[in-house]
Amino acid sequence: MQSPTDFHPLIADYDADNYDYRTHWKKRAYEQWAESFVLERLLVRIKQAQWLIDFGGGFGRNAIHYSQRTRHAVLVDYSLGNLKRAATTYAAEIERGHLFLIRADLYRFAFH
Repeated sequence: MQSPTDFHPLIADYDADNYDYRTHWKKRAYEQWAESFVLERLLVRIKQAQWLIDFGGGFGRNAIHYSQRTRHAVLVDYSLGNLKRAATTYAAEIERGHLFLIRADLYRFAFH
């Protein structure tokens, strides 16, 4: 029998062949709208948070929803390419200590 610590499914490699995950979202207006709708409804209830972590935050496409409602936000993603794009887009927020980027394999993340 496999223990939970042995479980490690294949991870989609968004860095393979220099794939830019932003292109996936260019023709996904409905999906983006649906996520935005849900996030806005959720975050209105939270009001103001000290910290928010976006697991699988990618290139930060949803950061606009929580950047004004948190003192500190963390984008966690497996893709180094996505995090580099987020670093470029949100350089000012990173510089002032508002946004942090962490590359991590969530299947092996320290918090279980």
